[in-house]
Amino acid sequence: MVDHRFELDRPVPAGRVVFQITNDGQSAHDLIMLPLAEDVPPIAEQLRGSERRLVPPYHGIYERQPGDTDTSALNLLSGQRYAMICVVVGEDGEPYWKKGMATEFRTPGKTVTS
Repeated sequence: MVDHRFELDRPVPAGRVVFQITNDGQSAHDLIMLPLAEDVPPIAEQLRGSERRLVPPYHGIYERQPGDTDTSALNLLSGQRYAMICVVVGEDGEPYWKKGMATEFRTPGKTVTS
């Protein structure tokens, strides 16, 4: 986590994955992971659009201060889209996802259909 973006240092595989999460930013950040169905618009569009689809969270890392590191393991489905967003609200009252701290990735493999 860096101020207002997530950086993945390699592609994310399917199966059991261990994430090492480091807050390399100057502000506190969290990480909420969401599975995205194929018909859900890209996360940046979904967050900024006037029509939103409810997507239940899949996994979360609570707020971490600058310099904090955490490890988290979870099972990811093959071919699934996932989004990562930060919902921490800055001193200006804006959540960090509005400043660009939202990204998505897809695990390799056959696409999951709902």
